[in-house]
Amino acid sequence: KAAVPSEPVQTSRAFLDNADLVKFAKWTPEPEEIAGDVARVRAFIQSTTEKPPEPETREEAAPEEMAPL
Repeated sequence: KAAVPSEPVQTSRAFLDNADLVKFAKWTPEPEEIAGDVARVRAFIQSTTEKPPEPETREEAAPEEMAPL
């Protein structure tokens, strides 16, 4: 029910498919395939992590919001 774009879902699906092969079929991936899975997981995390808002600079803050020096 989460509103997740299709690209991260496909990325995680590819990783999970490989994980199933390792777990249930006793498949041993090549080092390049392992690195690809790690990259897919990182991409998924980055694409689904909410970015914090940029902090305001002193110039952007309203005068009444600025603390006295």
